[in-house]
Amino acid sequence: MSNENRQYNISETLKQDLERLYQAPEKVPPAMDKAILDMARSKLRPKPLLLFRILSAAAAVLILSIGLLTIRPALKSDHSIMSALTSGPLCAEDLDCNGSVNILDALYLARKLPVPAKSNPDWDFNGDGSINQKDIDHIAYLAVHLKTQEVL
Repeated sequence: MSNENRQYNISETLKQDLERLYQAPEKVPPAMDKAILDMARSKLRPKPLLLFRILSAAAAVLILSIGLLTIRPALKSDHSIMSALTSGPLCAEDLDCNGSVNILDALYLARKLPVPAKSNPDWDFNGDGSINQKDIDHIAYLAVHLKTQEVL
């Protein structure tokens, strides 16, 4: 037997109570709808100050990156400028001031030979009183030797 054909014997009061309990909700007035929508839009709108801060930070990073990329090659090309701007290399043999002693430091000194009398006395790494092939060999040795650790 289907639901449409089924008849229930219920009191009129129960019927009215059930209709009132399960009645369709009232329509929301258009003005209330608009007010809720406007409030939601104002809360979800991106804040202009936050957007300005993000864009400013991105621009600063971009400007610093470009500046470092254009200035660094110029500084590396002239050893005297690099030495004047830094507090000094980490190691005396680091002639190109790139933070490590490598074969490029030996090449740098080799290209300066023969060294004029008024050259940098700090380049006499073996302490024999002259800047020569032995100093280049000293740098080359430091660049290629293996550092071993003693195993206990």
